[in-house]
This record gives sequence, C-alpha cells and structure tokens, in this order.
Amino acid sequence: MKKFNPIGVSSKFGICGLPIRIDTYKTCSFGCEYCFANNRKVMGFDKELQVADVKSVERKLNRIFNKGIINENNLLDVLIADGIDWHLGGMSDPLQPAEAEYHITKQLVEVTNQHGIHIVVSTKSDNLYGCDFRPDLHSFQLSVTNTDNRRDIEPNVPSIERRYEFYRKLKNKGYKVGIRIQPFIPNVTSTDIIDMFYDADNFTIEGLKLVPQNKK
Repeated sequence: MKKFNPIGVSSKFGICGLPIRIDTYKTCSFGCEYCFANNRKVMGFDKELQVADVKSVERKLNRIFNKGIINENNLLDVLIADGIDWHLGGMSDPLQPAEAEYHITKQLVEVTNQHGIHIVVSTKSDNLYGCDFRPDLHSFQLSVTNTDNRRDIEPNVPSIERRYEFYRKLKNKGYKVGIRIQPFIPNVTSTDIIDMFYDADNFTIEGLKLVPQNKK
C-alpha cells in the first residue's frame, strides 16, 4: 500500500492555534459529499486509500527528543521541539473504518505517547479502535453538521445517536471534547447540535468550503 509523509505545518500557521498537522490516512470512507479534501486535486489525493509512514514520524521524534538534533531553520522541527499541540485528522478521518484493519492511528499514538505529545483529534467516528488515547495527552473535536442523519450528504457516517453515545463515553472518561460544527450548511445545520451536546467543552463553527472540483 502506498505510504505518504503524514506530518507538516499548516499553510495558515500564522493564524492557526494548531499549526502542526498530521493525518494517518489519505481518502476517507465516510464519503461526505461536501468534503473539500477528497475533491481538491491540489492535495494530490488518489481514490485509493493511502496510509501514513509512521516510521518517518518515529525517526523525526527520535532525532529531536532523544538525540537533541533540531534544525533551527525548519519550522516543523522548532514547533515540535517547543511542545506545540498537534492536530490529527484535518484532511482525513483518523478513526474511519479502515483503522480496524490497518491500525495506523494506533501506531502513531503509540509513538507520540512515548514523547508526551499533546494531540487534538478531529473525527466523525464512534469508535476508538483500541488506540491508546489518554485524557492527559489527547482531546477530541467531534465534527457535526446535523442531527438528522442526512445520508444524502453523509452516506457512511455513524448515526448521530451512536456518535452521541461515543461523546458521552469520552466525557465520562475525562477527555475534553469540543464540538466542531463543520461545515455549517444552510438549511441543514441547526442549533439542535448545541442543544444535544450542551455540555461540550467548546464549540467551533466553520463555513462550507466549496472547491471547483466538487461538481455536486
């Protein structure tokens, strides 16, 4: 299976609170019709699933933390060495069903846990797939666009009932869990989301990103 370098700095690093971006998969089986990442050709996403080269991350972390070798002219090196939180799942869901077979997210978490790296996980999933997430190192952003199980736009996303149950389990285990209203879709998204997840640690809202490649 084709592998890719999974870690980098966001092009919006100057205004982004989570400039270190990492993904464990390319393409996503949830199949959301509005997904800009799967439709945006500039991202170089193939239709075939690709997996992160976790070994490359392990080598980088070993060089920075164990050997103390930091390239001061490399922004990614500097941000990692400074202990900046990572954002997992900006372009592809790290807890999509493929994780049950390939365990790439699990491998990444095992590597980063060794260095005490804090990670914010963005997902639409209802399953941790055995990943060793820890409340002292990890927090979650659950992406929600509607509470109506709109299969026409989110054909393979778990039901809102299952995702709410997942949310409650995370909260009960002591994780910080935010709700990411992403994207806000006119005539689809409503304040029912806020009512359902009333005790979320935070809410964020993002607009709908439409790219020319997404003909629908």
